[in-house]
Amino acid sequence: MSDDERPPKYFDFEERQKEKARSRERDEERLARGEVTPSELQRENSAFSHIKFTYVLFRRKSGRTYKMKLDRKPRKTGDSED
Repeated sequence: MSDDERPPKYFDFEERQKEKARSRERDEERLARGEVTPSELQRENSAFSHIKFTYVLFRRKSGRTYKMKLDRKPRKTGDSED
């Protein structure tokens, strides 16, 4: 494993806050220039955007589990995400 691939030996909270602020500024600039829509930006920034959720699993206190399929509702013609 090269040095570039290794995680930092410590977490610098202040540096992370600065990184997040710079990221928010870039996002605001892209929105202002019209490069992305708010919904596109939300998808980009979502931690789970690359995961397609098909099922959800519910577990009762009794231990019994229920698996439910998540069906995406078809969009009506003319509906917009924005």
